[in-house]
Amino acid sequence: MDDLLAEFVVEALDSLGGLQGAFVRLGAAASSPVPLADARRRLHGLKGACGFLGLARSEALVHAAEDLVTAMDGKAMVPPDAVALLGRILERLHDMIQPLARDGHEPAGDDADLTQAAAHLAVEVARQPAAVLSSEAAGGLIALDHEIVPVSEAWRGLPSFAAGLGVRLGKPVQLKLKGGQIAVPRAAVPTLRIALIALIRNACDHGVENPAERAAAGKPATAQLRLHARACGDNVRISLADDGRGMVREHRHNVFAPGFTTAAKLSLVSGRGMGLNLVRTEIERLGGRVAMASAEGRGAVFTLLAPGAAKTAAGLRSAA
Repeated sequence: MDDLLAEFVVEALDSLGGLQGAFVRLGAAASSPVPLADARRRLHGLKGACGFLGLARSEALVHAAEDLVTAMDGKAMVPPDAVALLGRILERLHDMIQPLARDGHEPAGDDADLTQAAAHLAVEVARQPAAVLSSEAAGGLIALDHEIVPVSEAWRGLPSFAAGLGVRLGKPVQLKLKGGQIAVPRAAVPTLRIALIALIRNACDHGVENPAERAAAGKPATAQLRLHARACGDNVRISLADDGRGMVREHRHNVFAPGFTTAAKLSLVSGRGMGLNLVRTEIERLGGRVAMASAEGRGAVFTLLAPGAAKTAAGLRSAA
């Protein structure tokens, strides 16, 4: 977990830097709408990583920022105090995250001053008129290096994350892994981890039934998630399957669309309709693609096809 925390700190600080730049541009834009789709995806991915590591204080603070940015996205005018508040949230997150690798835990503290202010401003901003043009942003492709590592580098901690999320939701969940030796570029690992965290959150919250529903359907009490990687030419195919309720046919073509959700209400886990859109966007930035297949009542399978290597990590070691 210490290694994961250290990696998280580096990735999170990089995300905070990118967000800071987006918010500076927003503050300088006057009446011109600034694309915030990338900022929303960064915040959603950061929130998922915080939840993965059990950083509850950071997760709640990022959630508040995401609420505010979601309200701001696509608006013709944004109050300057909203932009200033986002800057204060980023500063506090920076101060909380930077010492994590050294201390191993979040500092104690109360962020109600920021979370409550963000909730209040989000309501105000939501009343503002929309811009004429869509604010959807296009991201560039991620440059991949030639250093190869096993895809299991992106899987570290995921079984315990899935089990812990299941406990949080009142749904026993077990994640099984296969194919961790398949090789991928090291530069792809952070993106794959973000995508897989989002897929696991989606499976646990939306795909997996509660114990009573599973009993009525004749299913075991513990839901099964299966994460499987295999080489596919010069690519790697990663699938996450669940044995949950599946998805009704009319929802399947919208599943990766921004804003699409089947959640009845917003929570820290889901409800904003960004998770699966985040998966598609991140994998496409790798030069890959995503797909979903589902059988109602039997579960769903999400498949990521991403640049990989034709050899396994073991094969690379033996050839060295």
